[in-house]
Amino acid sequence: MNCLECNKTLGYTDHRQSMDTLGVELCDEHMPRMSKLIEINSTPREAIQLYYGLKEAGVSSMLEWWDGSKSIDSHIKSKTQY
Repeated sequence: MNCLECNKTLGYTDHRQSMDTLGVELCDEHMPRMSKLIEINSTPREAIQLYYGLKEAGVSSMLEWWDGSKSIDSHIKSKTQY
């Protein structure tokens, strides 16, 4: 059990709390960041799960992407972008 963001080994309590709250394995440093994102932007839990699933699959994506006029929960970067 490791944090999907920093690969830090998670104890049972951190793992259980993160899975119960977000449905993904995050450490005590990264879980509050995602919880704050949910609170501020009303980001769905499923968008966070999708983001980490895409990241694990090697797909370059962004969470809560702002295009200048609106915010979207998830954005997959194309090869021509950036």
